[in-house]
Amino acid sequence: MFCIVSFTLLLLPPSAFSLQYELIQHYTPENFFEAFSFFSGANPTGGFVQYVPYATAASTGLVRNTSEGIYLGVDHTNVYAPNGPGRPSVRVESKMAFTEGLFVLDLTHMPTGCGTWPAFWTVGLSDWPMDGEIDIIEAVNDATQNGVALHASGECTVSSSADQTATWKSTDCNTAHDGNQGCASTLMEKYNYGAGFNANGGGIYAMEWTDQIINIWFFSPALVPYDLLSPSSLRPKTSHPDPKNWGMPSASFTGPCSASFGDKFFNHTIVLNTDFCGSWAGKQFGLGKDTWCPLIDGMSAEDSCKQYVASNPQAFEEAYWEISSLRIWQKVPGYANQYYLNENETEYGSWSDEYPSNDVGSDEEIGEDSEKNTPNPKIIDPGIGDGTMPSHQGTTESPKGQTEELLQVVDNLDEDTKTKLLAFAEEIATLAAQSTSQGPEDANSKSGFEKHVANTFEDFWTSLNYEEKAQILGWLVRSTSLLSASTPRKHCTHSVGDMIQLEDVLMKHCGGGAINVPTHTDENADIQ
Repeated sequence: MFCIVSFTLLLLPPSAFSLQYELIQHYTPENFFEAFSFFSGANPTGGFVQYVPYATAASTGLVRNTSEGIYLGVDHTNVYAPNGPGRPSVRVESKMAFTEGLFVLDLTHMPTGCGTWPAFWTVGLSDWPMDGEIDIIEAVNDATQNGVALHASGECTVSSSADQTATWKSTDCNTAHDGNQGCASTLMEKYNYGAGFNANGGGIYAMEWTDQIINIWFFSPALVPYDLLSPSSLRPKTSHPDPKNWGMPSASFTGPCSASFGDKFFNHTIVLNTDFCGSWAGKQFGLGKDTWCPLIDGMSAEDSCKQYVASNPQAFEEAYWEISSLRIWQKVPGYANQYYLNENETEYGSWSDEYPSNDVGSDEEIGEDSEKNTPNPKIIDPGIGDGTMPSHQGTTESPKGQTEELLQVVDNLDEDTKTKLLAFAEEIATLAAQSTSQGPEDANSKSGFEKHVANTFEDFWTSLNYEEKAQILGWLVRSTSLLSASTPRKHCTHSVGDMIQLEDVLMKHCGGGAINVPTHTDENADIQ
C-alpha cells in the first residue's frame, strides 16, 4: 500500500506545484549600511532638507545601530536659518535593484512630527517616471493614516472595485494627472502611521509586487502572519511566506492597467528618507481641522513650515526610522528543497547551490521557537543540485526492512496528519484494485485511474494545513528515496502531463540518477 502511495504522490496535479517565494535578501543591522548608498544631491521635492553622506551622518549621530535595529534620524540639536538649505537628514537607497517580489519592512518606529515628510518607497533607476514608482509608506506632518500610491508614465488606471480595506483617493496612476497624485489610497487600520504607530510598538508593512497586481498590507505587532514571524522565516531555505493566507490587503492595485505592470514598473531601488516641508508637507502645513502644526500669522503654509523646522530642533527627536529588518523574497520553482524532519529523524546531505542563499543566521543563532517551546524543524537535503543521493541510496535492503522503516517514518507524523494520510492511502489502494480488475493493458482504464488519482490527491492536499503539508513533504521524500533503493527504473514511468511541474529532487530519487525530462510541449511522452 505504501509503495502505491509513494508513487501515486508523484502524480501531483500541476496546481500543487505553483511557484513559491524564496528569501533572496535580508537587511539587518549587520549589513544595512554596506548594502545601501546615501543620496546627497539636491532634493527633487523642493524640501527644506540637506541629505548628507554616510560619513557625515555617522559622525553626527544621524545613523547608527541600536538595540532595536537600524536608526535613521535627522538633526534634532541645531537651529538653522529658515532661508538656508534646510535641516540635515538622510535618504538611503538600496544598491541592489529589484523587479517584482515580496518586500517586508519590520519597523519599531517611523518619523513623525509637524513639517516631516517620511517615505518608504521603490523607484526606477532610469528617467522617472518611465519605470515607475511605488509608495508604500508616505504621509506628512502630524497625519495618523498612511497613504500608498503608484506613479506611472502614460495612460494607467486601476480598478476602484479591487478588494482592499483602504479608501480610494484616485485610480489614475498617470503622473500627469492631478498634480502627480498617482493612483492612491488611504489606509484604514488602527495605528498604521505616525505617533499612534510608534506608541503601539510599530508594525510590519508588506508589499507583493507581480506583473499583474501590487498589494500592500499593514500588520500591527499582534496581527503579523506566522510565516513572517517564525524562526524558520529568517532562514533562506525555510522561509516561504504565502500572501494568499494573509487576508484582504490594505491596498490593492489591479486592472485594467495592471496587465502592463511589467512594462511600467521594473528595476527599482528601495528608498527610505525623511524630508521636510517641500511640495506636500509644506503646502499642507497647519491646514485641516485635525492638525496641531502652527501656522504663523502673515506667512504662507510653506513658509510657516520652514520657520518651524528651522527653529525647533527639539521637535524632531521623534523624526527617525528604527528598522528591525527588511526582507525581500522572489519566486522560484516549486518546493524543491523545503522538507522537514522531526528531531529524532535523520538529517542527511548538503544543500544545493542552485538556489539563492544569504547568511541570515544559523539554527544556533536564531534559537528555538519559543512560542511553541519546541526545537526548530530540521531541514533535510533530498540530494538536489550536485547529483548526490542520500547515503542509503542503492542499498540491497529487503522490501520488508524498507516497509518497516517507512512505517516508522509515518509513525513520526502527528495523529491528525497520519489519519489523513492513511485515509488517502486506502482510497488509492481501492482505486488501484478497481483499475487492476479492469485489465492492466487497458489504456482507457489507465487513463481513468490516473484521473481518479489526481482528483483524490487534490481533495487530500487541500484538506491539509501548512504544518501538515510540511510533514507530508518530509515523509514523501524519505519514503520515495527508501522505495527507490531497490526499485527498477522501469517502474518509475509517469506521464509528463502529470509530472511536468515536478521538481528534479523527486525524479532523481526514482532510480538513483538524473532523468531526461521531455520538453513541455511533448505532453504524451513518458519519463523512463
